[in-house]
Amino acid sequence: MYGHEIEELISENKFSEAEEVDLAHLLKFKNERSLLIKIPSRICEKNPVDNFVWSKTKKNQDGTVAFRHQPRYMKIELFGTSVQSLKCTDLNDIFVHKQVFEYLDYTYSIYFTSSSGEIHICDAPIRKRLDKLEKEHIKTSILPMRSITHALKVANSSGIRVTRKQMANMARGVENVVYAKTGPRSKTSMVMVRELALAYPDTLWFQHDNNNLLTDITFVQVFEENCKIFLHSCPTQDQWNDWQIKVDSIKNGSDDFRKSEIKRILGQNPTGVIFPSRLNVDVTFNLGDVYVTAILGETKTFKTMASKKPRVLPLAYMLHATKSAHNHEKFATILKETFDKLQIPSEPRKIPCFILDGEVALENYPTILDTAAVRCDVHLLSLLRYEYAGKRAVEVAKPYLFGKMVNGKWKTGLLGVFDELTFQRRLKCFESRIDPKIVDWIEKNKAMLLESASAISKLRAGHLLQFSTNNANENFNAIIKTTVSKRFPVPELIRRLNSVFQEKHRECFLSALDGSEYVYFTLDLDGLSVDDRINAYSTAGLSSPCTLALNPPLRLAERFDLQKLYKEESHCANIQFQYELDDTYHLLDTTRNGRDKFIHVAHKNHNVECWNCGSTLPDFLCCHVIFVLCRLTQYEIDSYWSYQQQKTTRKQINAFPARSGSKISDRIGSKNSAQNHVRKIAEISSITVDTAPSPSSPTSSLRSVSPPPNGSFSASTPSAMCSTPLSSSDVSSSTSYRRKSDRSRKPIRKYTPSKRNDDSTSSGDSTVF
Repeated sequence: MYGHEIEELISENKFSEAEEVDLAHLLKFKNERSLLIKIPSRICEKNPVDNFVWSKTKKNQDGTVAFRHQPRYMKIELFGTSVQSLKCTDLNDIFVHKQVFEYLDYTYSIYFTSSSGEIHICDAPIRKRLDKLEKEHIKTSILPMRSITHALKVANSSGIRVTRKQMANMARGVENVVYAKTGPRSKTSMVMVRELALAYPDTLWFQHDNNNLLTDITFVQVFEENCKIFLHSCPTQDQWNDWQIKVDSIKNGSDDFRKSEIKRILGQNPTGVIFPSRLNVDVTFNLGDVYVTAILGETKTFKTMASKKPRVLPLAYMLHATKSAHNHEKFATILKETFDKLQIPSEPRKIPCFILDGEVALENYPTILDTAAVRCDVHLLSLLRYEYAGKRAVEVAKPYLFGKMVNGKWKTGLLGVFDELTFQRRLKCFESRIDPKIVDWIEKNKAMLLESASAISKLRAGHLLQFSTNNANENFNAIIKTTVSKRFPVPELIRRLNSVFQEKHRECFLSALDGSEYVYFTLDLDGLSVDDRINAYSTAGLSSPCTLALNPPLRLAERFDLQKLYKEESHCANIQFQYELDDTYHLLDTTRNGRDKFIHVAHKNHNVECWNCGSTLPDFLCCHVIFVLCRLTQYEIDSYWSYQQQKTTRKQINAFPARSGSKISDRIGSKNSAQNHVRKIAEISSITVDTAPSPSSPTSSLRSVSPPPNGSFSASTPSAMCSTPLSSSDVSSSTSYRRKSDRSRKPIRKYTPSKRNDDSTSSGDSTVF
């Protein structure tokens, strides 16, 4: 609208005054197609909120603006004064318009439409914003010399509804706001480290300065049960040697032979991984005041339920304050000692490969563990992008490094070579087409690329697919950061990491009993005997094959303390059977001396009880019970578990009766008749009993009376309460106050006359409930 038109509206008081644009105003606008409203400027924003979308900006994924919708500013003249106004158009209904301007002490809004389309009003409540007076009060009186948390409490107690985000935004313009300490609060002290050194004397190293301040710390934790499962999934040394001979024949063969042979092997292994038992290592940040390096291992015996891929188990982790190569050497040495201890003498295993990212210090792991190294191709691209050439140069060089699809056929790049001569020839072909910085980096790192990133190096490690990643580490880091949601000092970080690593192993343990929602056991053991199941679980690397072979119920297995169970089962090898007499097994424990080495285990009434260890369930089974159970028949084992399931019930807290505290009633159910009957005054005052003058008289009757008027009741006039006897119809009508029930039954009425000799009857004695 033009200035002179607006002047006429203001002069004629056409604008209705309000404190905000609410839903009633919007409905009026929808019906009348126009709205004139003014709001005091001291409590109003420049453009009053009304749930219409007057401005919006949307961006693409690359950050560029897809579209921008915003009001248009223009100046108008009102009563000789230049005023700036906003001309707005709704994003959803383009025929809905609004003109806003501020004049004198009010903000005027003019709503109108340019066509006859239907106006859509948002049903959501209009979000209440702080007015100018409230903002000024918060900035000048509440925020100064207070923290945001304290100021928020004061504002809410004063009746100002403000959010923490709004309070933080207003605090930016106030100089003397008290800010709490920010930054990481996870500080590891010398007191904490000395306590840890008592619990972990062999795997914790630390240093301090002259002021007794901690300067360095390294902690290593290895989970032998997970390492054992991983090691049993690795190929044997003979299988590894046979694969290396095959790779050499592929390398030395012709191109046609190489393609046909790789195609044949890929048909036998569709995943592109010959040995699904690879190691992964990566460093995780922002978990505390130390770095966390985790090592993961694949296992082909267990697979993830959702993806059907080999399960990745966490094998070990290291906490270290510095990223020096010495810490990684120490970690790799401890891990190698663990693998050597768990090796199978009859069938030594070989770790096929170790997947690394671009960190130089991690190169110590494949060297110490004597395995092939495979570089993550994603990290190679990231290294070139962020430290050498930049994003655009890497995008240009990527097809030359890894290959590209041409007319439906894959053309390998620089890294898809089998020898050094082909590498040099391909580099000369395209070195003029890529960034010189990338060419220099390739020349300097040629040996590393041929040993850990080329096609021949990946093929030796059991990789048929050229492109490799360490996604397993990235996914596991996300799992860790879900559990460790903030930074913690070293003792708490150790506790939480141990919980995560042990939980991953428990899932594999339960999956062997078909009791895990996330993991499943790949071996089929249906119909096998106990000894065959023990051999199968031992081949899979599980540390409790005897207990699992007994097929314990899932309800009991979920409560096992696996560490205690593994310790007990390791003692089974030291037990010898002597003889059986009168349902009692006489055993000999070679680890004990004297009379303690003679063990007696009773098998009676479906129970197996060790006289030396007593009852150990639900935590674990003692080694003597495990030894005896393995000698029983399948029926006797199942009977034992059934007996334990009945015995191991929920712990009883008290010996109260089962119905203690409950109402004793025949009305048991969920209908209204089972609820308590709430009596009303009308019921009490409308049903009374009028007794005969003599208590010995048998003629007492029910009388229906009306409540006396206020002030008309007197104890000296008892006859005022009496009326004619009730007929059968009157009695039936009075039952409308009784509880309603869907169950049809005959009501029982009992009445005992009063034993008093007087003729008076009080309301308390005569009311029937």
